[in-house]
Amino acid sequence: MKKRAGDEELFSVENKYFDTMQKSLPLKMFISCLACCLIAILALAFVGDYILMSVHISILIATIIAAFLQARGKITVETACLIPILMLCFLFTPISWFSYDGFFGYTPYVTILFAVMITLTYYRRIQALLLGLYSALLLTLSIYWLFRSLATHSLGFALTSFLGYSATYAILIYFLLTTKRKSKEISSRIMDRSVRDDLTGLFNRRGIVQILEAEERLYLSKNEDFSILMLDVDRFKSINDLYGHTIGDAVLRSIATCILDAIRSSDYATRYGGDEFLILLSNTKRDVSRLVFERIEAAARVIPGYSFPVTVSIGLAMRSECTTTDETIALADKRMYEDKDRRREEIEKAADR
Repeated sequence: MKKRAGDEELFSVENKYFDTMQKSLPLKMFISCLACCLIAILALAFVGDYILMSVHISILIATIIAAFLQARGKITVETACLIPILMLCFLFTPISWFSYDGFFGYTPYVTILFAVMITLTYYRRIQALLLGLYSALLLTLSIYWLFRSLATHSLGFALTSFLGYSATYAILIYFLLTTKRKSKEISSRIMDRSVRDDLTGLFNRRGIVQILEAEERLYLSKNEDFSILMLDVDRFKSINDLYGHTIGDAVLRSIATCILDAIRSSDYATRYGGDEFLILLSNTKRDVSRLVFERIEAAARVIPGYSFPVTVSIGLAMRSECTTTDETIALADKRMYEDKDRRREEIEKAADR
């Protein structure tokens, strides 16, 4: 089955919400980490636990340095927020675990909190890596404590503590991951409906805006030229008037199929409005764009199932011909109408003979 053009870019559009969360949530955790470190330093100084106090001071210093580097543009927000998380998980956790004898202190509670922070804050591979490594560390510490505590406590007490903590940790993380995955699926379906045209399945104008912006950035940074094809169905109003809107809708779906069959999976097709389509051919040259132009035009002429001929008018413009993307669209649109006028003149001349 042919992959729909633009599916990879659609995935990017659908995940824009999650990319925003990926930046905003760590920032909130970053601020929370600063506040918690300050409170922990004061509390530990009060009780005289200078080892853990020094750990929190080092985390606080690292957090401030990370914030400075991020403000200077040296590292990303996610990297800046990852530094204190790593120190809390892989420095504070083992030191605190041994300082308060495993399950007898407050450490098990904060380790679950750290795991929840990772689960809710990060996405994709970094979440799986962090959560996997941290879970392995906690499992190692827990098993070590279990065997060590058998010398001073009953087997029942040791096993109850170990199993209760393990079950709480596993169940909580499982439900958080499941809930987040379902939430992402629902949001993706909602986003898909917002950027897709219901009738043709192509992008709508909202969807193509995101793609055009990305293509413009590539053109300006890497000089990757792209072309715009503007297409509309000839005499479409007459088709609707004579044969009805159901047939008219079927024609639009047929044209959409012709377009998808003619372009690459890296290109993008849009129902721009009414019977007008916009096609973006990414990182391409004029001769290749012209071949796509001719392929779509030829495919439309042989669409089966209609008692009338289906033809289209197409205009082609390269980004390098213009100063902006909007000008490129306008030029392609102008050439489409010139193509339509040329066809009309040919028909009129043929009728006069």
